[in-house]
Amino acid sequence: SIRRQRQMCIRDRYNLHKNIYRKSLLITRQSVKIVIIEKRIINIKYRKRSSEMSKNIRTEAVDHLFEAILCLKDKEECYTFFEDVCTINELLSLSQRFEVAKMLMDKRTYLDISEKTGASTATISRVNRSLNYGNDGYDMVFKRMEEKKEQNRSLDQKDE
Repeated sequence: SIRRQRQMCIRDRYNLHKNIYRKSLLITRQSVKIVIIEKRIINIKYRKRSSEMSKNIRTEAVDHLFEAILCLKDKEECYTFFEDVCTINELLSLSQRFEVAKMLMDKRTYLDISEKTGASTATISRVNRSLNYGNDGYDMVFKRMEEKKEQNRSLDQKDE
């Protein structure tokens, strides 16, 4: 009987918090504040907010980051800046995706890419999806890099 009372108490408390949470979702920004005690519900609430925010990449903070990146003058400054901004693993992940994209553009197989870069097939697939259905960012960068290589080659030939 004590065990049953505890179970009922826990169930009632859970249902109460669940109802408060449901009601709090319906309330828009008004002068009403609902205090939710249970951590689980607060975490769910935060997750919903952060997922809504993450869908919009064009924010003032991202603009500031891109402006900072555009201020960098050479590769050494890039190393200095990105070592401060990113963890080593984040930077290696970005460079790995870039290498995967380059290899996919060269029509290499998933197996070959995976062996050479260490990328998982999920990562390769994600990059491939970006290449095929994305905003053509990879294409734009690869095209500019190729143009820069050709300019450097022509300058080298003039020097000879």
